[in-house]
Amino acid sequence: MKNIPIKLFSATLALAASLLILPGCGSTNPEEEGYAAMQAGEYQSALDLLSEALENAESGSAKAHELSVARCQTMAHLDAAASKDVFLGLSENGLALTRKDYENMASELMGITAYEEAAHVIAGGIDTFTDSTRLPKYLIKLKKLAASGDAPGLSSTLTGLGYGGD
Repeated sequence: MKNIPIKLFSATLALAASLLILPGCGSTNPEEEGYAAMQAGEYQSALDLLSEALENAESGSAKAHELSVARCQTMAHLDAAASKDVFLGLSENGLALTRKDYENMASELMGITAYEEAAHVIAGGIDTFTDSTRLPKYLIKLKKLAASGDAPGLSSTLTGLGYGGD
C-alpha cells in the first residue's frame, strides 16, 4: 500500500508532463520547417512554408528580405523562369537586394543548370554591383558554356544581355 501514493504521483506527473508537451506539438514554425524542407529537397512544401512565414513577417524587415530571397531560391527548383522573374521583380517592388542576394540566386540557378535564367540574374547584379568579384566569374563560366555548345540558347541570351561576341 505504501507504493500507491508514489504510483499515483508518478502517473499524475506523467500526465501533467504530456499536457505541457502537447501544445508544443501543435505549434509550427513555418520558417524553420520551410528551410528544413528546402534542405530535404521538398521544394513545393518549402515554398508553401516560406510563403507562409513571409506573410507573417513584418513588411520591410530584414526577416522579410531574407524570406523573399529564400522563396526565390526555392522556387528555382520548381520553375526557374518564374523564380528569376520574381527575384528581379523584388528590387522593382522596393526591396533593396544586396550583392550577396544576386550572387546566391545566380549560384542557385547555375547549380540546377538554369543557365539562361542565371545570366539574367548575373547581368542584373553586375549592373547594380560593379564591385562584385563573384558575378563576373559566373559570367565567364556562362560564356564558356555557351561557346562549348553545352547550353543551347545560352549564347543568344548572353548576346541579348550585351555579353555576347567575346
